[in-house]
Amino acid sequence: MNLVARVSKSSFHAITELNQTTPNNDPDSQGHSKPAPHRASAGPSRIGAGVTFVGRLESKGEVQVDGSVEGEIRGYAVKLGGGAQVKGNIVGEIAQLSGIVEGNIEAQTVILTKSSRISGEIRYRSLQIEEGAFIDGNCRPLQQGPLA
Repeated sequence: MNLVARVSKSSFHAITELNQTTPNNDPDSQGHSKPAPHRASAGPSRIGAGVTFVGRLESKGEVQVDGSVEGEIRGYAVKLGGGAQVKGNIVGEIAQLSGIVEGNIEAQTVILTKSSRISGEIRYRSLQIEEGAFIDGNCRPLQQGPLA
């Protein structure tokens, strides 16, 4: 069952201006899956405040989470609002996080806002951390080549 609603592209404007490469979704030699490739026609998928999604959430475009997710999130761009809570891993080209994450994050670009609270490992190529963000875990740069 999907509890996802579409919203206009304008709410994700800042994220979609970043790197628009299309990664392969096949697992690599270490068993890591790659994020879903970005499709220009895919608008943002949204988990609204007050909604809890349990399971694997995968989008070829952007994902906006303002509610709660228990499971893995994969998308070209993953954006968590200030009230979002995720218990699971996040994989994408871009991860802009303002909420709470209990799990690992793997993205080309990771942006942690001052209200983010992260417990887990962060793997990145580009990492931006605002003053006030909290990390309980490790931050490790990704190796060159395709995203794992």
